[in-house]
Amino acid sequence: MDKQTALHYFQNLYLIAVADGKLADEEKKILVKFSQKMGINAREASEIMLDIRYRDFVVPQSKDEQMAHFKDIVSMMMSDGTIHNKEYELCKRYAEKIGKSEITLNRLIDSIKAERDRLK
Repeated sequence: MDKQTALHYFQNLYLIAVADGKLADEEKKILVKFSQKMGINAREASEIMLDIRYRDFVVPQSKDEQMAHFKDIVSMMMSDGTIHNKEYELCKRYAEKIGKSEITLNRLIDSIKAERDRLK
């Protein structure tokens, strides 16, 4: 993944993480792990975080990447154990941007819940 793609991916995750007005510890851990894995330095992450209210989702060109982002942002939404309305609405908006329905979003939520339950 090139640097610009990684930055866009981070931006998408961060948009969901702060949608409810706070950044939970679980969300912070995910963002730090992602940024380290993708070679995003603190300055680059800070630039995104500081002006996030002026940013929107960046939708990848590839259908596979779109779905990967979709799964990851839904996982981020669920990471603190609560699905907040603002987070849900953002995930629904992303789904619409990639041509997916709210039904698909709800199925993905159920799938992630089931997977997490199996891992417990």
